[in-house]
Amino acid sequence: MFDSYGSAGPNVKAGRLRVLGVTSSRRLDVLPDAPTLEEEGVARYAYDLWLGLFAPSGTPKEVIDKLSVTLRSVLQTKRVMERAHEEGGQVAMLSPEQFDMQLKRELADMEKLTRSLGFVRE
Repeated sequence: MFDSYGSAGPNVKAGRLRVLGVTSSRRLDVLPDAPTLEEEGVARYAYDLWLGLFAPSGTPKEVIDKLSVTLRSVLQTKRVMERAHEEGGQVAMLSPEQFDMQLKRELADMEKLTRSLGFVRE
């Protein structure tokens, strides 16, 4: 099964689940012995779980910028950094423009993947 470390972690720590690999592009700090799927022979595969903050279309740029600055400030706090690490995460902050580009890139990649699998858009 595929699951995030945030939800599977307690069962991994308790020995009820064994990690065979991680989908991220690099090994997780909390699971240094768990190889990436690419290291296990799955070529060109990496999927990093991410969280993002969205605002309604048409939100003024100055509001987006203020939200971005506030979010960056919160993400850099010791408590948030520690919590993310405990759950196998890594805090990374993108500018609104970088996030937009990443989202478009990932959506294009997922569209290619679903088409290659024969899925039809409904």
